[in-house]
Amino acid sequence: MKMFLTFASVLLAAVMVQANCPGDMEVVNGKCYLFGMASSKADAQKQCTDIDPENHLWIVNDITEMENVMAHFSKKLVSPWAWTDGIRSDTIEEGHNIWAWATSGNRMSYYPDHPSQECAGTCVTEDCGNNEVGDCATMSMSGTGERSYQACACDTAGLQFICESPDEVSWTCPEDNGFFASGPCSDLWYNCFNGHATPEYCGDGLVFNESAGYCDYPENVDGC
Repeated sequence: MKMFLTFASVLLAAVMVQANCPGDMEVVNGKCYLFGMASSKADAQKQCTDIDPENHLWIVNDITEMENVMAHFSKKLVSPWAWTDGIRSDTIEEGHNIWAWATSGNRMSYYPDHPSQECAGTCVTEDCGNNEVGDCATMSMSGTGERSYQACACDTAGLQFICESPDEVSWTCPEDNGFFASGPCSDLWYNCFNGHATPEYCGDGLVFNESAGYCDYPENVDGC
């Protein structure tokens, strides 16, 4: 009986430490993402940051992230385009503007469906279907399922968007490594590694118990 109770306690703690995304965001491979419809890229960005000011539109880092996110939201796709964080920069090389991620300033280098090809900021197609071509990058999917970046006018209406939570926030870790509450009786906590803070969220009705190192019921946390 004692062994069963110990196992149950460990299982409960493991379940409680799972992060819960803010607003309507959903967990995909350990990060929070939001899928929605917008009247423009600015509207998409606003919907994204209204949930958390540090959120940003999707930055596609690699094939694993792209496959996981696209597979998760595939049943919700009603148009072939979704806004990303990509923009046309002022940098010109060989007569072409370089495309970059607006949040980080890094070049858009991962080429959808061509993982072995490094495009170094030149992998956005000057096309947006029947819509006006412009300075904002969308993730597009053809009728055969092939993904690509396409350049759409930033005020194009009726396109979807993908928003994601930040990988790191400007929060000062009390120690370089550990789990820390954001404040008293809060469901937001930070996973600190080498001084870098990643935001996490407790499940509904739970707050972070810093002394225990996991999400807990408020009555088990001092001061709640």
